[in-house]
Order: sequence, then structure tokens, then C-alpha cells
Amino acid sequence: MKKVLIILLVFIVISSFSLIGIGCKKDSTEEAMTVNDIEEETVEPEVKSEETKEETNAEEVIQEPKTIVVWTPGSIESPQYKYFEAINKITQEKYNITLDFQPQTMDTYFELLSTSMISKSGPDIFMQWNGIASVIQFGRDGLFLPHNDLISEELLKNVSGWSGVTDPDDGTIWSVPWDWTPAALTYNKVLFEEAGIDFSDFPKIMSWDEFTGICEKLKNADIVPLAFANKQGYFGEWWLASSFGSYFDSNKDMAEYYANESMNSYQFKDACEKFKGLYDSGYFYPGGLTLDFGTEAQSQFATGKVAMQMYLADWWVSFNEGIGDGNVGITAWPNFSDEGKLGSTINGVYGTTLGITSWSKEPEAAMKVLEVVLSPEGAKLYGDIVKSVPLNKSWKPEFEDPDLVAWLDFLALKSSEGEVGDYGWIYAVPEYQGAVWQQNPLYLSGDMTFEELAEELNTARDIK
Repeated sequence: MKKVLIILLVFIVISSFSLIGIGCKKDSTEEAMTVNDIEEETVEPEVKSEETKEETNAEEVIQEPKTIVVWTPGSIESPQYKYFEAINKITQEKYNITLDFQPQTMDTYFELLSTSMISKSGPDIFMQWNGIASVIQFGRDGLFLPHNDLISEELLKNVSGWSGVTDPDDGTIWSVPWDWTPAALTYNKVLFEEAGIDFSDFPKIMSWDEFTGICEKLKNADIVPLAFANKQGYFGEWWLASSFGSYFDSNKDMAEYYANESMNSYQFKDACEKFKGLYDSGYFYPGGLTLDFGTEAQSQFATGKVAMQMYLADWWVSFNEGIGDGNVGITAWPNFSDEGKLGSTINGVYGTTLGITSWSKEPEAAMKVLEVVLSPEGAKLYGDIVKSVPLNKSWKPEFEDPDLVAWLDFLALKSSEGEVGDYGWIYAVPEYQGAVWQQNPLYLSGDMTFEELAEELNTARDIK
């Protein structure tokens, strides 16, 4: 019995010294430990409060590998593709989230979204234009998830443009504001010089006679003046929407018109007749009524087939790459209204948004992606790569292209004078957009009169 007690006593003493030694070793090496050393340690699980458990679980969900699918209209040649490649590197490093960016042609974009909603599959995030007629209606129709509970106070404070994505009926936020894009014309300086056109005083807003005079000079020099692709009517809608601001003195006036007035009016008739006049005069790229806007219109300009193109901010880089840096100029969208009549110089501006789909299985991870896109870092990348105007309030333009800088300075001046405004159609019912897409190609081709076009649009808007 004594031997047993002695053996136990010796074992306890040895064990005690061993434990003390381990404790001393840990204390002496704790500061030198790496992250890997800590991860390899075996630690007994501790009892946590319910709140702590929820925080840990949330972190673990985000840290698991995720893939978020993003759709925008465009192609892999678009600078947006390079942009999302850059965002992908950040989201992979910070959150283990991989972006699968899938640009879609404009002709199939909305059809694919509708199919996705029915099948509850497709993108986690998609791009849409803001306003009641687009992003808010899409939210009401079930394509977007309500974002109120996903958006942080920091985003609400640091990003502008929330009114364009917030439902006026109940305050639901249907997506997040992304960028701000002005309506403008890009022009090929080489082709302008061949036609003997002086562009030294651009940018400016041209009168209608000045603009059509430039088109006639280009045509006489055997140069196609304007890009054109209107298979589904999108191009015509953009032309009419971009031109319409010059008939009004404020956004409010334009919004009230779209909400209440008949399309069989002086303003809309004049805009339509001027647009058709360009078509009838042969100023548009031939055969454009059968060509897809998303894949054809940009390439017509970027490959030097036409002298002018409606400007989309995210195509500035591609245009310079295609035509040659320094050969692409930018100026204001022409003033459609007759000089001396209404004569407003309001310039059309529209914003785009990115929203999480109602069927996304990873809304929290998708919001992490949007937080990166909307962060100061994401905004700087967007400005540098896409050459557009992101809506993070901290962003400052650092463009090196002198023409683009001059253009933005011009818009800033016009904005301070109250002469820059949203596209009017963002206030219109979505049925109006669909009707324009379907009917304006028929009007341009001569298969429909203006009066018939106006009647179709009024029926879509339920206005007598």
C-alpha cells in the first residue's frame, strides 16, 4: 500500500512540473506565434452567448467559398468586363467570393431575366436603369429582392442616388445606385477632318441645324454620319429619350408631361419627325433596323464605319482602343427643340443600378460584392477602368483623357445652371417603354404614321 502511495505521489509531482513547463513554454513563445501556429493549436470549445454564436456563424458563412453571378447588357469587350475582373480579385481575397460575370446582349437581356424569374435561377445580381419605369417596377414584379435589411448605414450615407431606387409607395429599396451617365455624342476626329468639319469649339450643345449640317457634310464626303441598330427598338427609345429634355425647362416639367400629357403633342411629334428625318436622309448606318443594338451599334463606331455614336460612358475606353487614343472626341447631345422656341439646354442623364435577385440563394454574399463595388476602392476602379461616374460620394475624377475631362467640366457647369436632368422616361409606366420598343421601328420604316404611333403609346400609358 505504501508503494502504491509513493508511486502516485511521484506521478502527481512529475505531472505538475510537466504542466508548469508547458505553461512556461507557452508564455515565452506566445508573442512569436504566427497565424498558422494559432490555427494549429487545439483549443477546448468555450460556451458562447447566443449573440456571439450568431456573429461567428455569419462570419463563417461569408468565409465559405461562394460564387456570385452578375449580369449586365454588353459584351466581353466592354470595359465593365475588366472592371468586374478587378472586383473579383478583391472579393476573392476579402471574402472568398468568386464573381462569375456574364454580359448579355441587349436583345435577349430582358427575355432572359423573365425566364430566370420563372425558373428561379440565373444571376444573383443584375444591372438595370433606375426610376419608376424600370428598377422600381422590376422590384414590384418580383425580379429584385427588397434591400432595406441588407444595406448598411454606411452605404446609405456614403452613396448618392437612393431616390432613384426607392419605391415612392412604401419606401422599399429595390437595388443600389451604381453610376451616373450623361447622354452625349462621340465623334471620330479623323473622319471629321476628312470631311472638313471644325470641332475646335466642342464640347457644346449644338442647334438642330448645326447638327444636321454636320451630318450632311459627312454624307457628302461618303462617310456614314451616325451609328444605328434598332432591331428591337432600344436604339430609337434612347434617341427619343435623350433628345426630349431639350423641350423642357426642368426635370419636373418633363416628368409631369410623361405622367399626364398625350404623346400626340407638339413636343413628341417634333422629336419623332426629327428622328425620322435623320433616317430618311440616310444619315444612319444602312440596314440598322435589322441589327442588334448591343452588338452592332458600338462596333460600327469603334471600327471607324461611322463618324458619330450615341455616347455610353462605359464604351469610352473601347472607342479609344478601336479608333486610336486621342482620335475620339465627345460633345453634347444635340438640341432637338427648335432654337428660339423652347430652346432649353437641359442635357439628359440617367443612372444605372445593381440589384440582388429575389431568387438568389446567397443574398448576404451578393451584398458583400455590392459593398466592394460601392466602396471608395471600387469607385476608383470604376472611374479608372470604365471612365464613368460612380456614385460613391468620396470619388474624385482622375481621368487623363483631355476630351473626357473637358466634357465632365462642361456637364458640371451645366449642372450648376440647372440644365442637366434625368431621362424623362424613368418616370413613365414600363408599358410605355415596351410600346416604344415595338412601334418606333415601324414608324421609321414608314409602316406606321406618327398619329398611329402616338395612339399606341397613349394606349400603353392608359391616357386618352
